[in-house]
Amino acid sequence: MTTFPEFHKYDGLGLAELVRTKQISPTELIEEAISRIEAHNPRINAVIYKMYAQARKAAQGKLPDGPFMGVPFLLKDMHATVVGVPMSCGTRMLKDIPQSRTTAKSYAATGPRV
Repeated sequence: MTTFPEFHKYDGLGLAELVRTKQISPTELIEEAISRIEAHNPRINAVIYKMYAQARKAAQGKLPDGPFMGVPFLLKDMHATVVGVPMSCGTRMLKDIPQSRTTAKSYAATGPRV
């Protein structure tokens, strides 16, 4: 079920503008992103660690200011760590080991991660 079928018509800045002008909420964007991940990921297996609860919580809190405020994003599983989130770099041996730190403030302050 989709809540924002026009999602694909916008880039990140366009989605952020919709959030800034209150035409859509960050929570609605999160739910749309999750819906699309769940619809397409079984076929492409691109999202290996789903951070849905963290994204929902971040979207409901105070969002950091910036050009992409309120826009959900994905983290590539290489070289960018987030406290408590596994980073395997494609190695099965590391897939369940949570990270002890976040590698860059920019990752922690950009908005909800899906």
